[in-house]
Amino acid sequence: MQLEIFQGDKKPARLEVGPGNEIKFFEQPDEKLGQFVVSCLAGGITQLRDVYDPKTKTFVMIEEPVGKNNPLFPLALKQFLSRKGYKVVEKHPETEQKIRKLLADFPDDNPDRIEILKRLPQMGNLEQTFILESLK
Repeated sequence: MQLEIFQGDKKPARLEVGPGNEIKFFEQPDEKLGQFVVSCLAGGITQLRDVYDPKTKTFVMIEEPVGKNNPLFPLALKQFLSRKGYKVVEKHPETEQKIRKLLADFPDDNPDRIEILKRLPQMGNLEQTFILESLK
């Protein structure tokens, strides 16, 4: 899973959570963000989870630690960074490439083409998939 992390008007950082949940930065973040991510990984991250309480017949939200060996680690990292105030977008480069390839057949001055290419880096996977299916 690739994540793009936005912090204000600074250049976004891009990282990949690879096999074994190892973190690899593609685009180096500013020093503060890089140190924050490294310290979070060293100290551990948490995720929010709903737990049903049969006594009160309600759901209770708890915060629990997620280790690097947990299969939910990539999604937990995305949610953790979002809770800490970063805008995090899950990236799918293969979907972006397919969209760009299909848009190459459109005229350069086509307003839809211009709008899609402008927004493509900020789109989440769901929106990219919808655009891709619409273009086919």
